[in-house]
Amino acid sequence: MTRPSINDPRFARSTNPFAARRIDGDPRFCERGVTIAFDGPSHAVGSALTSAPDQIVDNLVDNAIGHSPKGTAVVVRVRELTDEIELAVIDAGTGMTVDQCNRAFDRFWRADSTKDGSGLGLAIVKHLVELSGGTATLAPGRGGSGVVATVRLPRVK
Repeated sequence: MTRPSINDPRFARSTNPFAARRIDGDPRFCERGVTIAFDGPSHAVGSALTSAPDQIVDNLVDNAIGHSPKGTAVVVRVRELTDEIELAVIDAGTGMTVDQCNRAFDRFWRADSTKDGSGLGLAIVKHLVELSGGTATLAPGRGGSGVVATVRLPRVK
């Protein structure tokens, strides 16, 4: 896994970009004492609504940071599949059950009411992804810790 340079966008833009966000140097990681690891190609292009990529990545990364204990890492993984681009944001937080993962896309639903947030972030992600022709899922992390948030959008070849 390599860390992207601030001048090297890991999420390239197309007419409808999949993700156009540079995550290197993001102050949210430093503030929370969380590191970031990037795993994937240096250039992957998918199709999404014009405003969707930044919002999708921001919401997934915000959730991952907010639920990750100090000293852990958030992994941002990109995969080029045959007809899709897959973005996964993986945290090392307390995790969620399968039932909680299924409910997490409901508006105003929050797994932990002691955490800040409105319960709208993941609902917005799912809405933007579906409007862009893709899918959004959540799954418990390995060993019951953390969550894997996965977005798949049509690939631009």
